[in-house]
Amino acid sequence: MKVTYYLAEARKKNLYCRITDGQERVTFSLGHSIDPKEWNAIKEEGSSDDPYFYTLWDFKKYLEKRYHELKAEGKNHLLEVLKREASEFVDKSGIEGLARKMFDWENEKDGVYKYDTFIKAFEQHTGLSKSDYRAQAVGNVVYFYKDENTYEINTYEGLKASLKDYFDRRSYDEIFTMTDEGIWSQIYLDAGIQKHKFMPVMLKEWELYWNDKSEARKGNPENVLNIADHKLESWRKLQVFMECYNEASDIIELASDIDDFIIYPLSIVTMLKIFDPDVCYSEYCEFEFDSGRNEWESISINGDDLDGPVLYIRESE
Repeated sequence: MKVTYYLAEARKKNLYCRITDGQERVTFSLGHSIDPKEWNAIKEEGSSDDPYFYTLWDFKKYLEKRYHELKAEGKNHLLEVLKREASEFVDKSGIEGLARKMFDWENEKDGVYKYDTFIKAFEQHTGLSKSDYRAQAVGNVVYFYKDENTYEINTYEGLKASLKDYFDRRSYDEIFTMTDEGIWSQIYLDAGIQKHKFMPVMLKEWELYWNDKSEARKGNPENVLNIADHKLESWRKLQVFMECYNEASDIIELASDIDDFIIYPLSIVTMLKIFDPDVCYSEYCEFEFDSGRNEWESISINGDDLDGPVLYIRESE
C-alpha cells in the first residue's frame, strides 16, 4: 500500500491524496489549497510554513497503520474504507478536521488534551475568534499565528511525552537542542550524586554511545578510522570531566562546559538512569512551566475548577 500526495491544479482546493494497493486505487480531496510554486512534487510536500505541513506527515502514518489494522480484522475493500473514513474527517471542516483527528490520534496514548481544548484555551486567553488567527499542530504542541505574533501552547503531558521520547530513542542531539540545561542542573542540584555512583554509569553510557556510532559506520574503513579519532578525543574530554567532578558543584554545567554535544547529553542520560526518570520529567515540567523562567502563563479552561484542563501559553519566536 502506498500513499501519495499531489496537486490537482484545476481545482481550487487542489491538494489530493492517492492510495494504491496493487491494481486498486482511490483518490480524494484533502480540502486544502497549496500554491503550486511552493509544492515539491518529488517530496510530495509544500512549504514547512504551511500550517498543515506536519498534519500530512501524520496522516500518512495513520493511513498505513489503519490499513494494517483493517487487514488484520479481515475487512474487504480496504482502500474504499480508508477513503470513506478520511473523507469524514475532511468533509466537516476541510483539512482542519484532518489536523484535529491526527493530533488527537497521535497524542491520545500520552494523555494530551484534545486539539479542540488547545483551540478553546487560546481563544479564551486572547479573546480572538477563529477567523482572527491560524493554528498549526506540531507533535504535541499547537502554535497560533496572529499577524506578526506567534504563540505556543503546551502541556505537562505533552512535554513529558517529548522528554521521554528523546531519552527512549537516545536522541542526544534533541537532548542538547530541545531541552534546558539550567533545568537539568537544578534537578541534579536538588539531590546530587556521588562520583563513585555517577561515573560507572556514565562510562557505560559513553561506551554505548561509541559502540552505536561504530556499528552505524561499519563496512567503511575510512569512517571507522574517523570514528576512532573522535572517540579518542571524546575520551580525553571524559577524563577531564572525571578529574573535575569532585570540585564541581554542578556536574551538568561542568559537562556542558567540557563538551555540550556528547558529554553533556550523556551526563543527563546518566542522571536519569540513577534517579527515577518519571520523577525527573515531572520536576522538569514544574521548572519549565511554573518557575516563571520561561515566560509561560497558565490557562485554566474551567476557571476555578482545579480538576479542569490546565494548559500553558507563551509568545514564541
